Formats: sequence, structure tokens, C-alpha cells
Amino acid sequence: MKAIAIDIDGTITNEDRLLSLKATQELRKAINHGYRLILCTGNISCFARSTAILIGTNEPVIAENGGVIEKKDGEEIVLGDKEEIDILPLA
Repeated sequence: MKAIAIDIDGTITNEDRLLSLKATQELRKAINHGYRLILCTGNISCFARSTAILIGTNEPVIAENGGVIEKKDGEEIVLGDKEEIDILPLA
């Protein structure tokens, strides 16, 4: 599996949270070459999911400083609710 996990905040967006057109184009190229794109953010999960939709990926997103993982099917895993997580099936 080839994957890219990338931060949203200030990496592919500017200080006004506007998505970079250049970054979007490059990430779409990676997706078209078989990479799975996993977006990460300190922000809320709906912001991450909206950004994923704009880019064109439906892979899981990691949000709220790593405290929430939203799977492809929309299910949210809140890590603070779990004492121990061995493996998270994200596919």
C-alpha cells in the first residue's frame, strides 16, 4: 500500500484556511498514481472531511489533534473513549 498522510492546517491551506490550488493538484496526481491520501488536522472532523471531498479522496481522516479518526463509512472512532487500541481497521 502506498499512502500519504499530510497535515491540513498551514500545510495545504493558508492562514485563512483556504486550500492551495497547487497542493490540491499535486495531491490529486498522487491519488491518480495509486496513493491513498489521509488528511490530518487539529481541527474538527467535519473540516477534515470537507477538505478531503474538495481534494477528491474518501480515505479516513484524522482530526482533533489525533483524537478522532473518521473512517470511510463515516464512523468516528474517538480515541479518548478507548483505553487501549491495538489495530484500527480503517479500510
